[in-house]
Parts: sequence; C-alpha cells; structure tokens
Amino acid sequence: MGIAGEDGTGAELPGLLERFSEIGRKNGTGIERLALSDLDATARGELQALWAERGLHVYRDRIGNQFGLVQPLDSAKPLVLVGSHLDSQPDGGRFDGQVGVLGALAVVCGMRDRGLIPSGVNVGAVNWTNEEGARFQPSVMGSSVFAGVLSLDAALASSDTREVRVADELERLSLAGDAELAGRVAGYAELHVEQGPRLEEEGVDIGVVDGTWAAYKADVVARGVQTHTGPTPMAKRIDALYGAARAIAAVHELGLARTDGRLHTAVAWMRITPNSPNATPSAVEFKVELRGPDEELLARTRDELLGLLGGITAESGVAFEVGVWSERRAESFDAALADEVERSVRELRLSTKRMPTIAGHDAVVMNAAGVPTTLLFVPSHDGITHNAAEFTSDVDLVNGEAALAAAVQRLCARVLAA
Repeated sequence: MGIAGEDGTGAELPGLLERFSEIGRKNGTGIERLALSDLDATARGELQALWAERGLHVYRDRIGNQFGLVQPLDSAKPLVLVGSHLDSQPDGGRFDGQVGVLGALAVVCGMRDRGLIPSGVNVGAVNWTNEEGARFQPSVMGSSVFAGVLSLDAALASSDTREVRVADELERLSLAGDAELAGRVAGYAELHVEQGPRLEEEGVDIGVVDGTWAAYKADVVARGVQTHTGPTPMAKRIDALYGAARAIAAVHELGLARTDGRLHTAVAWMRITPNSPNATPSAVEFKVELRGPDEELLARTRDELLGLLGGITAESGVAFEVGVWSERRAESFDAALADEVERSVRELRLSTKRMPTIAGHDAVVMNAAGVPTTLLFVPSHDGITHNAAEFTSDVDLVNGEAALAAAVQRLCARVLAA
C-alpha cells in the first residue's frame, strides 16, 4: 500500500505535470514536443524560469542539456544529478520523460528546503536533449554526449527528414551553452513510468531497476526498380515495397517465435521512394531493432534475419543493403546501491519489485558510463506508452516522488562514503 492519499495530495509532481502538459497538448490527453522544436523550446524555457524562480543555478552545455543546481557550478563538491527528458514522441504521452524532469524539480528543491542535502554534496536537476530520437537520431543523444559515448560533432551534425541539423536548431532557438559538468557527476537518479504492464498487474508501487536489455539496431534499404503499377507485368516487377513488406513481416515473426518473451523485434519507421501511387517503389528505407537480455540470442537472430533477407532477394529480385549494426550491451545496475535504495523505499511503506528496463533511458547511458545510477519505475496503466492514452495515476506519481527523494538521499550518502 502506498503513502499517498486517495486524492493524491502531499506532493508537487501531479500539479507540475498538468502545467507542463499544456505545452504541446495534442489528442486531448497527449503531447507532441519533438526534440529541439519550438514547443520543446517553450517547455525548456518554462523549466528554466521555474528553476531560477526556485533559486537553482541554471546552466546549459553545448548539446543543450539543461541543469538546475542547488549550488553554483564552481563548487568543488561532487554532483548528484536527478532528471530525465522533456521531448516526446509524435502523438506521444504526457508522462514519458516529463515525470522524471518534474519529479527532479520537486525533489531537489524539496530536499534543499528541508535541509536534507548533505553539506558535502551538490545536487541538481537535469533535462537531457533528444532522449526520444523521434526527430534526430540517435536517441539518448544529450546524455550520450555528456557521458562521452557520442561525439559532440556527430550529434550536432545529425539531421531530421527535412535535412535540418541539431546544430541549426540549437542556434535558431538559442538553446546551447558552454557549461562543463561531465567530470563532476558522482551519481545519477531517474524516475520514469514503467512503459509496461507488470507493476500494475502485480499491484506493486515502485520498480527498482537492476539491469538493462541489449538492443541491436540497423538501417536497411530495399532496392527495386521503379516502373508503372498498371501495364508492367507482375512477373517483370522488382518491387522494393513488396520486398520490404516481406522483410518487415519476417522481423515481426522472429519475435513472435520466441514464446518465452525474451526477444522483442520491430520495424517502426520507413521511407518510400518515389512514394507515388502509380509507380512501384525503387527504394524503401526502414529501421530494424532487436531487443533482449541475451546478446547471443540477438546475434543469432540478426544472422537469421540476414539469411531471410537473402531468401527474399532470391525470390523477388529485391536487394537489401544493411547498414552497420549498433549494439547496446545488456548491463547490470549497481546491486548494492539497488539494495540500499529498495530498503529506503520500503521504509516509506511502498512495495517494490526488482526488474530490468527493456526501453533505453538516459539512466541506462549514465550507468553504462560508470556513474552510480538508480532508476525507479511507477506503474503505467495497461502498459500503454508512446501514445496519448498513456496514464499514471496521481497516487502513483506521489509515491514516485517520495521514492525518488528517498533514492536521492541514499545516493548522496553513497557518494559521501566513497
């Protein structure tokens, strides 16, 4: 049983979430704030103003990550960051990412105001740039640049489907700064919605993440011959869309074949050339992703898929160009830290569950970079996410804010003891 009352009173997060959900509201309950768009800039400006109003010291780095620190950056104290992201998916939900950024604001200011931040630690909130990867690739861009696993130049050169670069939008919207914080961070905490059904189904208040799934991703191009959809004989056609459709079905069926649930596969983006109703496509670009906890299984699945693509080529004449596979490894979170955080959360009379994260998050990047990291989940109704119907109750938000505060206090104690 959680600590929140029936009406969800006693915490800031629900009210903050409602306020920020007006920025880019779409489809009634959803939002659309693609990274580095005008609406993203509006939300960032609102956040920065609120941080300053609350007395936090505000900074931005060269990829546009925003930081609101309790003490100035020139403090020599180790820094514990708390946060997530404000950008969304197209037609996205209002809880994904926002919960972590606004929960960080509430927790950081609340701890400061109640004298709960140890004197030897600096604590700050963060909004990471382009976590979603919906407009610019790769995803988790801001945290990856911060952690040193993606070069700033590569991130700035990334462009959207209209050939607008990250660098262009950072300049147009005046979102970048010159702060250097990366070497100062000694701990990171993030609150996020689960984006799956397990916590709700099992009646658990808080998920404590203990590891990540691996992910293999690649860009694929199906090549055919453009011709008229009417007079060209069927046997003479080399239709790139037909080949791509068979490939996409194969990707889906590879995931379905694993009845143990340890393989998730998807194609969720494609671009057709020339995309005319009267011409068979000459090219179809699409993105393949394979996710699972077992990297050997992912490697075997990748090889099996490549074999299936070869078979489609032999039968249809459609050729496939497969780009370099990006491979995100499965990682474990610090088990001792997870134990400490879980004990602290249970002291609040909140139930907990150890679980992996299947989705990528900024916390995954920070953990992989060797920063002591804790990632907490609150329930997602019916597991729906990346959708306007995404929902987490006020009671669960209040519980999440309390759990995050407990986790940050535990993380501060860990940093001081190091």
